[in-house]
Amino acid sequence: MRKMIFAFIISAISGIACACPTNNLPACDSKLVDYTSVGEKLIADRCDRTDSVSWVHTINTPSGYKVDAVHGASLTITSQGVNNFLEGDDRVSVYFMNTYLGNLKAGCLLSCSETTSFDLGSYFEDGKQVILDQIFSSISAGTDMEVTAELKFVSNFLFDSEDWVKICQSKLTVCLSQSPIEDSTGGEMPAPAVPAPGAVLLSGAGTALAGLVRRRSL
Repeated sequence: MRKMIFAFIISAISGIACACPTNNLPACDSKLVDYTSVGEKLIADRCDRTDSVSWVHTINTPSGYKVDAVHGASLTITSQGVNNFLEGDDRVSVYFMNTYLGNLKAGCLLSCSETTSFDLGSYFEDGKQVILDQIFSSISAGTDMEVTAELKFVSNFLFDSEDWVKICQSKLTVCLSQSPIEDSTGGEMPAPAVPAPGAVLLSGAGTALAGLVRRRSL
């Protein structure tokens, strides 16, 4: 109730609006997007000081194609109830394949309209874009990519006994280049041959005629 009252007061005074940030991905051959509906409410209090939820994203290239390179990626999470601006105690850490991305941003309280975007191409380790490398490996192997959101309880007021946040939806956007899969001879995999109706009829007639000649010869 305290959060709701504060949210109305702040919105009325400053006219704060909830806006969705844009994803600044580099130019590439194609962008593949995967949406996951999470719909989980995290609750942390004085007894259970942390709560978390995990979900997965899967990116598949079209049939007959393989990924050549991943040029960029972004993760956008829609949430409700993150209110760092008012109290500073809703601290939701986000991890992508065990790599810490940062915390969810504060926003609106009454609806699932808070969005936080992470540029996955900006995380480096030993000079390498570690997350983009993991995404490339996952797409190549056809495996899932796990995301985790963890809420930690921090008491800022005497009567502050519980924090809650709802994770509504997650969107993974991958910018990549792809090419047709080649066969063992070095050429592109041919499309499976589909016999024409006339060829099927001729084949059936030939088989019947051969059987008739064989029976007469016996």
